[in-house]
Amino acid sequence: MQNGNFESGTPPGSDESICFAEHWCGIWPKNQFSTGDYYNLLSGPIWGPNVMLFPAEQEKVGGFWCRMQQSQSEWREGIMNELKMPLPAQSGKYNIKFRLACILGSFGQPILDIFGVNTTGLATATPPITGSFPLNENLFQNATPVRLASYPLPATCDEFFKTVTLEFDAGILQDDITHLFFTRSDDIQNQIGGTYLVIDEVCLQLKEGVGIEEYGQSPGFTLYPNPTDENVVIALNGPQYSDASAIRFLDVSGKVVYQQSLNHRTELSLSISSLPKGFYVVQVLSGNKVLGIRKLVRG
Repeated sequence: MQNGNFESGTPPGSDESICFAEHWCGIWPKNQFSTGDYYNLLSGPIWGPNVMLFPAEQEKVGGFWCRMQQSQSEWREGIMNELKMPLPAQSGKYNIKFRLACILGSFGQPILDIFGVNTTGLATATPPITGSFPLNENLFQNATPVRLASYPLPATCDEFFKTVTLEFDAGILQDDITHLFFTRSDDIQNQIGGTYLVIDEVCLQLKEGVGIEEYGQSPGFTLYPNPTDENVVIALNGPQYSDASAIRFLDVSGKVVYQQSLNHRTELSLSISSLPKGFYVVQVLSGNKVLGIRKLVRG
């Protein structure tokens, strides 16, 4: 569900250029506020002749100041990514993995936050009023971003790319998310600090090895047999499912691979023989709201 590398696009060799990367842009429109940058490391150093990143074979990358500078709006930056497909709410635990480097040194305790939001396009947040207001969760007029993960930048973060893997649970989501954005954390409001981050190879994937029992918190929603090789019976019991309208199946990438209307039924038998063998998340829906969730294994 991710368009997380920066290879599609042509960096212009200047800052404030993140929107030249396909599926990426700033969080808010470029105005009096900074957004983010887009560079090709094979074209030479960025931010002056003494700043090189290693390995340069990372090629095209995104970058921004992860920095709290209070009222100075030019230091409030971030980058926003459009997902290939929405990440469904209540769909399990996910890993978000990316390559990261820091340049120009750091001061204080810079913290990177990653948010998910359900919105209609890139750069759709309202431009901030100051470098510290509004908070990240209040940047969008018609949507409420959810902080998925935080990463305090270690003092060892330098010009050499390292791989970072963070985890979040889609159980915290009330709505599907269509976009991710990366920016400095509001948690450092009471201090000045930061660094310049360079990011590449953002990968978002359902976490492997999640046990069936971790999806057992939906009383009254049962699947059997499980595992199964061909047919599965879905049964709903309880007033919490009175408004249930559909069942949907998601694969390990979070892609919706099957959806079936319930038509007021509380029990139905489905053939899943056309689905590849593997792990699926099964959700009970009422419109876009997830009422229940189970894990199914097709063996």
